[in-house]
Parts: sequence; C-alpha cells; structure tokens
Amino acid sequence: MKKAAALLLVFSLVFCLFSCSADGNNGFTTELTEKLAQTVSSTLENTTDEDQSFYTGFCQTEPNDTSNIYATQNHNHEGLSGTPTVAAVTAADFGFKMLRNTLNQQTNALISPVSIISALGMTANGAKGKTLEEMESVLGTSVETLNKNFHADRFSGDGVNTANSIWFKNAAKNDLTLNDTFVNTVQDAYGAEWYGKKFDKSTVGDINRWVSQHTDGMINNMLSEIPPEAVIYLINTVMFDAEWEYPYSTSDVHENRVFTAENGKEQKVTMLTHRTNTWMKFGLGKAQGIVKRYKNGYSLAAILPLEGVSINAALASFTGNDFVKAVTPTAIDPTCGTGLYPVDVSLPKFETECKFRLSDTLIGMGMPTAFSAKEADFSGIGKSHIGNIFIGEVYHNTYIKLDELGTKAGAATAVEAAATGIAEEPFGLTTMEFNRPFIYVIYETDSGTPLFMGTVREF
Repeated sequence: MKKAAALLLVFSLVFCLFSCSADGNNGFTTELTEKLAQTVSSTLENTTDEDQSFYTGFCQTEPNDTSNIYATQNHNHEGLSGTPTVAAVTAADFGFKMLRNTLNQQTNALISPVSIISALGMTANGAKGKTLEEMESVLGTSVETLNKNFHADRFSGDGVNTANSIWFKNAAKNDLTLNDTFVNTVQDAYGAEWYGKKFDKSTVGDINRWVSQHTDGMINNMLSEIPPEAVIYLINTVMFDAEWEYPYSTSDVHENRVFTAENGKEQKVTMLTHRTNTWMKFGLGKAQGIVKRYKNGYSLAAILPLEGVSINAALASFTGNDFVKAVTPTAIDPTCGTGLYPVDVSLPKFETECKFRLSDTLIGMGMPTAFSAKEADFSGIGKSHIGNIFIGEVYHNTYIKLDELGTKAGAATAVEAAATGIAEEPFGLTTMEFNRPFIYVIYETDSGTPLFMGTVREF
C-alpha cells in the first residue's frame, strides 16, 4: 500500500500540472500523461495482490478504447476520501437490478434501494429454508450481513432520516402469535417500532400517518386498505432533504430549454447550468456521469448514456459494484476517465412520484417461494391460526423534487405478510447537457451507498 500512497502523491502533482497548463503546452501535457501511464503500468506489475486490488477493476471502457488514457484523477480532494462498504455494494447491486426490472412500470422510475432492502431484510429474519435462500440470493447477501449494515441509525442525521416499524394483527381471536426471537432480532438490528392493531380502517389511517410523519409529508397514502388475510406489515421509510454544496444562482436557471424524450418528442424544461473546475466526471459502461455534492455528505450522480445508447442498454452495461467503484474515490487508474474537470453541465429541474407493487418483480428476480401461500416458510415470524404465512405484496412509494436549491426525496416500503390455507466520446469534453433521457443516483459520498436511484425519460 506504500506504492498506493506514492501514486496518490504523483497524481495530485499531475492534476496540478494539468490545471496550471490549461492555457497551452498540450504537447508537454500529453507527453507527461503517457509517461505517467507507463509508470503506473510498471508499478502495477511489481505490486502485491493486495496492492493490485487497490488499483484494478475501476474502468468501464472497452479493452481497446484509449480515448480516456490522458485523463487524470485526484481522489484525495475534500469530501471524497471514503471507501466502498458492504452496504454500498449490496444496495447498489440490488438497486440497479431492481431499477432495470421496474423501468417500464413508470415513465420516470424512482426507487430507494435502502428502503426496499431494509423492509425485506426485516422480513427475511423470519424466513427459513428455501424461502430464506431465495431472499438472500436476490438481496445479494446473508440476513446476518443485512442486520449489521442496515440499522435505521446508519442512514440518519443531517437531512437524512430512516425509520422502521412493524404492525401486527392483534385481534381478540389472536390471529398472530409472534416469535420472541424474531421480535428481539428486528428490534435490535433495525430499531423497529412495534404496533399491535385490529387491522381495521383505523389502522390504515394509523399506518399512513406514521409513514407521512417519517417522510416529511412526501408519502401520504401508503395503503388504501388492509385485506382480511393480512396479519403483519413490515415498513421502512427514507427521507432526504439537502441543499447543494454549491447552489445555483438566478443566472444559472434557464427556462424553455429543449429536452428530447425517449419517444423523440421535444419538450420545454428548466435547465440548471453551472460551470466549475470541480465537477467530478466518470465513465460507467456505456454511459458517462458527473457528481454534484450536497452539504450533508451525500452526492448526486447524473449518468448520461452515450449517444445512440438507450436507458435500458446503459443500465445493462454496468453493475452496482461498478457504480460504487466509479464514484467512490479509493483507486488510481489513469485510463478510467474519472477526475476533476472544467465542465459546463446542464441538468433539468424535475419532480417525480412513483407507486410500485413489487411482488411480480421480486418473483421474476428469483424469490417466488416467499410469495407462495403453500410453500413459503416464515415460521420464524410466528404462527397464525388462519394458516401459513407468506408475503402477499410489497408496496414501494417514492417521491423526489430536484431544483436550484437542492433535493428533497422520500420513500416508503411495506411488506404485507398474509396468512391463508391456499460508440464512446472522449472525457475531455467541456460540456455535458442532460437534455435527453438519463439516470440519477443520490448516494452517500464517502461509501457510495445509494439512497435513491431513478430515471428521467420525459417531462
């Protein structure tokens, strides 16, 4: 790792040289970069396996693509000094898979990976056998790992708040008897609040008020009714409200700019345009992106597919792990195209609200047993006199508003358990205009953990 530290120093020097020579002497810059690339290559050949893992795996360019060879990085700049975490990779991998699978359910899809994982993670603590195996496979890790990494306190503070609650049917005829181990584990691991209710119309209001309160009024009508067979709801909420670290001024707001929707229709939008020398730019599969930071330790990654590449194709060209590696500053590789650039970025203001039912999506992703009234095994949750416990539905509601001041977003996920007897461009570009369909992610800057991710395909 001493070599890693040495290379960090070298790249810091090179970034300064690039910045200072912006007015000319391109020959010197090109020559220096080529020599630097040779130095890095030579250094990598002599590193240990541990050192190699520090550098490799961060490029998304094709093997023969040398368009980004001149790009430099300085991953030690303020606010970008963290490392990927288990929660980050788990949430990103699951999130992008979920986004691809929900893309066509909403024109502008928006999900919260952390919210969905937290709700399903609580539920998985009551699963056994094949049911648990499938849930862990879809979520991408073990239930024990989820318990350690997705406690509500992990994503709370400074404009971010997450909360968990369990609502169980507590009627006179004792519809549900909960397992003490399940109760204790979920309380300890997720900080969940517990509510025993009759599951009548008043309970719908109680749940909706709890969700609204914990999302600052962004999610108001989580449930419209409670079906007779429902015996428990496991609910997570996520609330995000943050200002830009560098907000837009009045002169940066431009009305009546053109956005070309996915169907080719031209639409009028309000663009937020800002030129700065501190844009972080990165390559990701068949896309390229920029990062704009918030004041609270989170960032927005706006990801634009390359010309001629659809949103679907772009999403299919990288994994969540690729994303975390691209935006988390832990590696040095001059061929990746990640670094600080003077870029004119135009990003549209937008507001999106989504409501999903995720049962079919999760079944398609590989966990059908949990939704089977006959085969599901949630005996770890408890027992119901009605019959076998299974997941009836997973509701996921989201909201986001992005403007010149910052971003406000909310999400809620409710797992309803029932019981029954039945061609790339170079990265030296000076402009990047999000005037066609794009992907965005709100993530924790230091770790890369995505709270929200979505697409803007039309207005």
